[in-house]
Amino acid sequence: MPTRKTSTRATTRKPTPRKAVAAPEPMAAPEPMAAPAAVEPASVKAAVRPTRSAEPGPEKPAARPMKQASLSMPDSYCLHLGQGFSLLTQKLPGGVTTAARVPAGATLEISYWKDVTPLPTRVTMHARLDGDALPSLVVAERDAQGRLLRLAPTLALPATAKLLEYWFELETDAGHTLWDSNWGNNHWLELGSSTTTPSQGEATARAEA
Repeated sequence: MPTRKTSTRATTRKPTPRKAVAAPEPMAAPEPMAAPAAVEPASVKAAVRPTRSAEPGPEKPAARPMKQASLSMPDSYCLHLGQGFSLLTQKLPGGVTTAARVPAGATLEISYWKDVTPLPTRVTMHARLDGDALPSLVVAERDAQGRLLRLAPTLALPATAKLLEYWFELETDAGHTLWDSNWGNNHWLELGSSTTTPSQGEATARAEA
């Protein structure tokens, strides 16, 4: 089979001439902006209330000097009654000291600490001062829990008193009455004059069960 010759021609395209593009016109420089007008700050007027001239008022009275509290305390004593003994003490600002005698006009506290069987429901003190009967004082009483509370009542002794006589009545659950009266002789406490200074030592009162 005969071979067909193919002529190959190089096709060369001519470049199409491009239209010249005009260069962009330079942009005009922006005009400088005008500076904003200065704004004056608003004047602030402080609301100031007119000050009234202080009128002279009435003069305050001068403070009175306070009276210095008295450090002295009234004579206060305590009669401690235990099993087979008694002890008289004086209460002082710095503590307690034993005393030999209670001056008349003092205050006497009764502290009953005797252990009694059976346990009483109430212990009442009866007393006479220079032979005159005094109101009875409850010195101990049983509470709802069955405990015997020591109440420690006080006696105000007149300035003219000389002798205190006292004894105790003890009530029991069975309705019996026991007496703490030094075997019927009662207990005695001599009182000094209101100007007597008690000295330290044992109490003159004797309490025997």
